[in-house]
Amino acid sequence: MAQGLPALARATPLGGPVGLQLYAVKDSLAADPAATLRRVREIGFGEVETAGRFPMIHVKDFLPTPRAGGAAGEASEHRGAELGHGVIDYRPIFAAAEKAGLKHYFAEQEGPFTRMSELEAARQAYRYLRRLP
Repeated sequence: MAQGLPALARATPLGGPVGLQLYAVKDSLAADPAATLRRVREIGFGEVETAGRFPMIHVKDFLPTPRAGGAAGEASEHRGAELGHGVIDYRPIFAAAEKAGLKHYFAEQEGPFTRMSELEAARQAYRYLRRLP
């Protein structure tokens, strides 16, 4: 059993830590990624995405969400965007995640691809991830 973790992180049926997928706090991450990751830890989550247990996460980006009261028929869900072309700034997220033991990042793409082909979107994701420190 992991020592030093809050009681919530130790209180699972299997005795392992409790993790949280970053998508669950996407709005807070967009506002302040580093503070959000600190707060998630303070809440008691022993894992973020798969940090510490598996040294990898998948990353994807989203277009801005239309505001309530938008045009009729306007989608209210988060629509995918090519990495670096959406609303998520991964620099502070990666900086905090690396401290948690992450080593690998996998690009995830959401279709349909209307702004570029899926292969061009993959190229964009690669370029974006390679530019990050």
